[in-house]
Amino acid sequence: GDAVIDHAQPTGDSVRLLVSVPSADAIDYGNVTVRIDNADVKSEAAAASESSDVRRTSILAIDTSNSMAGKRIAEAKKAALVYLSTVRDDVKVGVVTFDVRVKEQLVPTLDRAAAARAIEGLTLTRSTALYDGVLGALKAAGPGGVNAGQRKLLILSDGKDTTNTNLGDVLDEVKNSGATVDVVSLQQGDEANQPLNAIASAG
Repeated sequence: GDAVIDHAQPTGDSVRLLVSVPSADAIDYGNVTVRIDNADVKSEAAAASESSDVRRTSILAIDTSNSMAGKRIAEAKKAALVYLSTVRDDVKVGVVTFDVRVKEQLVPTLDRAAAARAIEGLTLTRSTALYDGVLGALKAAGPGGVNAGQRKLLILSDGKDTTNTNLGDVLDEVKNSGATVDVVSLQQGDEANQPLNAIASAG
């Protein structure tokens, strides 16, 4: 009941579906069935890590503005490191930061130690280019399209953009990208969370 189709990729005369299920659920791959328009179709199921046909990329986009000082950046780093320890081994993870500018700290890689070093070494500076950071994370995840694979962004921010970038334009880019966007809000209060809610809904 909690399974979600994360990605669909045509492969000749068939289609490959990437399905996420709660990690506690045991899957009997031999008994997985697929129905399209209420009709059973021929299908095979296997763990995603056993298949190289669907590329999976995840970008951690982390707010490194001064407003994140203290507990917020500590919690952001903690959440990012927990994510690294639980994400599947075949998912490439990249790290993007945003403050007065957007920087790709780490291109998507399977090297978890390199990702952890990038996260642990983050420092803060002025301004919050949140919206440009989302666009930078989309770019780091790679272009969309039929063969793009699964692309996910995890945004960690207090939600206070200080640039002139238009939020509506960013939401359009997110919607058109085909990427999935999740957000961890590090600021309490509806006003600060409104743009983060909008970004998550768009993705």
